[in-house]
Amino acid sequence: MKNILVLTDFSDRSKSAAEYAMHMALKIKANIFLCHALEIKEKLSYPLADQLILRNQTIKRLREIGMHLHQILSFNQEPLSFCPSISYINDLDMLREVAENVVHEKSIDLVVIGSNKSKGLLKFFGSHTSDIIDSINCPVLIVPENAYFKDIRNITYATDLTFDNSTVISYLAKLAKAFNAEIAVSHISPLDLPLSESEKVVEYSISEQLNEEDIKLTYKTIKGDNVPKGLLAISNSDKVDILTLVHKRYDFFEGLFHISISKQLAHSIKVPLLIMPYAYSFDVQELISSSQ
Repeated sequence: MKNILVLTDFSDRSKSAAEYAMHMALKIKANIFLCHALEIKEKLSYPLADQLILRNQTIKRLREIGMHLHQILSFNQEPLSFCPSISYINDLDMLREVAENVVHEKSIDLVVIGSNKSKGLLKFFGSHTSDIIDSINCPVLIVPENAYFKDIRNITYATDLTFDNSTVISYLAKLAKAFNAEIAVSHISPLDLPLSESEKVVEYSISEQLNEEDIKLTYKTIKGDNVPKGLLAISNSDKVDILTLVHKRYDFFEGLFHISISKQLAHSIKVPLLIMPYAYSFDVQELISSSQ
């Protein structure tokens, strides 16, 4: 992991998210891109002089955040083996388009944004967060308001075992190694049924992959028909530092009856929520075929 994109609207929650990203960057040896989108819908009719003024003002504010992040380094008690570089990006476009371009052009490994702790995502990150996790092919870390970085010892991954998790596990293993953390896999079982043969294959593959990566693994099952409530209960535990989900998308008609669990949790979770893109999940049949 080499590059972290931090999306900011200059709010306090965005500042906390940027601080969290800096602490992560120190551990995983990644550089930071601070980004703000100037969402001017009628860009062509907006005076060029005013556009330049807005850009200059934004870059100045981004640099102020960068200076603050560099001050964090001075409080580090251990000698630094790596010092993250900080780059600044602003553009006259919608946040989704700006973020997509940066993720592609800068080979971003992680996108970090801030959220509101209890009142839902505020205006800037209301629909924006949904757009980003729906469209960007990159893991997104949502940092709750007033969440402060602490050493990451447990990365909890909740999965329903219906797809091949190998890409997700590979990504989490890299994080776990950087922080000397363990991975706790929570199997979501809303119907409380015995594992099917395909689910057993997925469960075994996760265990084998983490054994190969030499990552400590714990495993448990979340039972009950209220999955978001069960995940919130897990995230409220002192033993969970990051909760991870794979974002599932539905077509139009399915979407009328489903509410994304990842979007529900983004409004109320108290620990950072790592949302893996839908593209990181693969057909479980391929995994079953390879195991036979």
